[in-house]
Amino acid sequence: MTFILAILGRWGVPERFQRLVAYAGLALLCAALVAAWLWQHDRKVIAHHEEKITRQVEKKTGRASEAATEAAGNTKERVEHENERARNAASGGTDPLKSGLDCLRRAGADCPASR
Repeated sequence: MTFILAILGRWGVPERFQRLVAYAGLALLCAALVAAWLWQHDRKVIAHHEEKITRQVEKKTGRASEAATEAAGNTKERVEHENERARNAASGGTDPLKSGLDCLRRAGADCPASR
């Protein structure tokens, strides 16, 4: 502290204000150090959180992609099966178009080919 007071005296700070200025400077220095530490800490916490969220999103995206692929495959198989049944029904009747459409209608409203 004596060193700081001597420097302040050389700079022309009156003796009665030297201690006040020295303590204020020290307080500002401490506040700046704490602010710098908090800034670094916040950056690390945010980066960690973003990495965690990214991993979760990638995992959910992978699962959703697998589910969509499976659902598309199931739908394609179901449509192909119903179309095959409709073709078989159409080939065996006197009115092929009516027989095929009737078969598709019986397949149910959830069948994409009957919409």
